[in-house]
Amino acid sequence: MTKASFLATYGPPLLQAGYPIIPIKPNTKYPGFDGWQKTVANENLLQGWLSNGFIRGGVGVLTREIPAVDLDVQDPEIVDKLIEWCKSKIGRTVQRVGKPPKQLLVYRTDEPFSKIASKKYVDFLGLEHKVEILGDGQQFVAFATHPDTGKPYEWVSEHNLAETAISDLPTISADQAQELVDYFETIIPDDWELVDNARTSLKVDKSIPAAERILAHAKPKADVTYTQLERSLTYLDPDMRMHDWVRIGMALYHQCDGDDAGFALWDSWSSEGVKYEPNTMRGRWRSFDADLRGTNPVTAATILQLAKREYQKRTRPKQTKFHLIHAHEVLAKLGPINWRIKDFLEEDTTGLIFGDPGSFKSFIALDMAFHVAAGKDWHGHAVKQGPVIYIAGEGHGGLARRFAAWERHHGVQLADLPIYASAQAAQFYDAESAADVVEAVQAITRKAPEPALIVIDTLARNFGGGDENSNTDMGVFLNHVDGLLRARFGATVMIVHHTGHSHKERARGATALKGGMDFEYRVDKTEMGMTACLSCTKMKDAKEPAATWFEGREIIVGGFDDDEMTSLVFDACAAPVVEEKPLKGKQAALYDLIAQEAPIDRDTLRNLVLAEGDFENADQFKRSLQELKKKELVVENDGWLNTVDGFFGPEGENDD
Repeated sequence: MTKASFLATYGPPLLQAGYPIIPIKPNTKYPGFDGWQKTVANENLLQGWLSNGFIRGGVGVLTREIPAVDLDVQDPEIVDKLIEWCKSKIGRTVQRVGKPPKQLLVYRTDEPFSKIASKKYVDFLGLEHKVEILGDGQQFVAFATHPDTGKPYEWVSEHNLAETAISDLPTISADQAQELVDYFETIIPDDWELVDNARTSLKVDKSIPAAERILAHAKPKADVTYTQLERSLTYLDPDMRMHDWVRIGMALYHQCDGDDAGFALWDSWSSEGVKYEPNTMRGRWRSFDADLRGTNPVTAATILQLAKREYQKRTRPKQTKFHLIHAHEVLAKLGPINWRIKDFLEEDTTGLIFGDPGSFKSFIALDMAFHVAAGKDWHGHAVKQGPVIYIAGEGHGGLARRFAAWERHHGVQLADLPIYASAQAAQFYDAESAADVVEAVQAITRKAPEPALIVIDTLARNFGGGDENSNTDMGVFLNHVDGLLRARFGATVMIVHHTGHSHKERARGATALKGGMDFEYRVDKTEMGMTACLSCTKMKDAKEPAATWFEGREIIVGGFDDDEMTSLVFDACAAPVVEEKPLKGKQAALYDLIAQEAPIDRDTLRNLVLAEGDFENADQFKRSLQELKKKELVVENDGWLNTVDGFFGPEGENDD
């Protein structure tokens, strides 16, 4: 399948939203054809671009009516100040990053204006800085691969441009654009130098004519002052590798013609390190004369290059999307729950489905996954279709039989569905392994939409080297799963897990697991054939769905040498009829007390029975209450207990 280009993916929604789009030639920042400034895009023109040389290209936007503030500044502190100025003076808008820390902010205007630009400055490392407000006759790249970084441009705002209506963009005027330029030129550091149009480098020492320098040395001296060299050295470790330390000395010797000023600079910098040997410095300095007389001496450009690299490491902005919003913006997000499977799985959440070994929990999880991939109602519950990633901890042999059984039972060709399985287990405790999973998912998204559901089956087989009983290690696991998968892709993440060894009513492992879940389901296998009950034990932001019963059916999926291969599929069924057994002992006493005092909150009931000595400890109370709830004799809503549902009414009144 051909990989969809940025133009094919983002061109249609941008065009539909009214943006004046333009194609970007692959691996460049420019349209690559004459007359693009006057282009008026439409559907036919877009299809023409996609059928010729722009099929793998990017998409840009003309800035006549959609001007953009291009912060072509390589100092992150200055960039932050400029962004804050724009937010306060013009308004919050979408932000794009190509090569950090540079950023671009997009606006709209009712009165088009030509480009407004600041003067260009250069710092002591040779990094250039300027601000441009792109206007009539320019364009900016919205979606493409950056030709320098080799990575896609990233929208670091809450929404990207394709998700933003033009009417939501703040308006910028030519006067505001000029004010921004004026502000930039008041906050530049003192050591930045204005770059004259006739040159693009640092100050040149005019005491020695360039011709003489070139004749005296095979390589000319760098255009850098003593002060700039001194500042550059502050970014370098004097205890660096011996080879690099010697090259620094050679570069200073070349730049200063071996004089004492160069030696003093090298000696002073070296003395800050633990390897400094003062008695050997002068002898080494004199030995650099041989390099100076060679055909390829080390120059001060080496110092600038090394310092620039260290500077960029230290000042690289932290890539985070964390920010604060006002309460009214939170209220603006109020709306209906976005269900992936109505009443059961909410979009953009992380949850758990757990049960004993052999309880059919993996079959039920896989059944949900197939229904999401197919967009097929899940046993009477509406499904919103989307791609599915199934991270399997076991071999593909058994998984293949389950796939084949579901396909045959439902008459759906899996080859037509966007569902993908892992080739091996993941190791989510390990950050590098978790990043590998993200990379694999991103590879899928190049030819399909981002995943709607990600299933991790099971937690134990995909945990990694940590201890799942440790809250600390479990926290690391959940941070990787929730942050790298759920938050990154906006997917529902469902983790398949086992019950505790002694506490069958909860999932195994650290208590931090349940606290980190948005939803949780327990699967219990009955004693009657292949039936199982799926019951909700946690639903963070919605009403817990009623328990659902499933019955398994054996499906023949093939055979070799007269040996049939089978697997199971599960369909919803009515709750099995079981013979009522009279309550005895502590369960009977607890039920009678709830019936007399109902409604009663759980904590009050527990304190009451413990104080009266009906139960020896809280665990006995908890187990007895759990059994009453399992037998559907007692219901609980928001911590209140009743023999009928005191909030939603008696069982059966609110089946929806």
